[in-house]
Amino acid sequence: MITRGRTSNSAEERTEETTARESLQSIIAAQERELSNIARELHDDICQRLAMLSLRIERAAKAWAAGEKQVGEQLEQIWHQCSALTGDVQALSHELHPSLLDNLGLVTAVRSVCRGVSEQRGIEVEFTERSIPSSLPRDVSLSLFRVVQEALYNAVRHSGEKHFEVCLQGKASEIELEVRDRGTGFDPSSMKPGKGLGLVSMTERIHLLDGRITIDSKPNLGTTIRDSVPLVASSKAMTTGIN
Repeated sequence: MITRGRTSNSAEERTEETTARESLQSIIAAQERELSNIARELHDDICQRLAMLSLRIERAAKAWAAGEKQVGEQLEQIWHQCSALTGDVQALSHELHPSLLDNLGLVTAVRSVCRGVSEQRGIEVEFTERSIPSSLPRDVSLSLFRVVQEALYNAVRHSGEKHFEVCLQGKASEIELEVRDRGTGFDPSSMKPGKGLGLVSMTERIHLLDGRITIDSKPNLGTTIRDSVPLVASSKAMTTGIN
């Protein structure tokens, strides 16, 4: 009997270790995908725009040397390009490291993301918050911030909608997050393995905090993602770490 008990406990421990290792691998894979996306954006967008900007500056310099009269107009166009490029680089920087989150907290950081997405994509993101504590555990605030980013960007890319809702609500022992659109929607049960990696990333982040996540979506009826995260430090999050 004693031997069986030890064997059972050992098997349970191995199962827990395997589950923790798989969760960590999923988080690492999600982080690598995020970094790959940023690398592609830097290479395909930012670097190309910098190259074109360099050419325009060179042409303006030659025109100036030749005494051409249209130089002022060319410089104004270059100035507008520089301003747009600066804004996009700042947005990319916030994705890499959300400094607002560290300095001003979850509410301000999420509001900034919603405003930034609205301005960049020409859409409306309605953000509401109720009773959010001014101080939150960093693993909680960071995970919720990343989930907002992923859920909102997915909704903007795939829903075909122009209006989105993001809501944060604090309760006695947990924080609730809801991201909603009324766009095209999809059938979660029809997702193929390897697809919907953003949903996998969000789910793993919430589960590492001992939280709950539900994805309510149907074709042509929109999508609602609801998360609930306890305010007690998660043992799994402390063990694996969240970045």
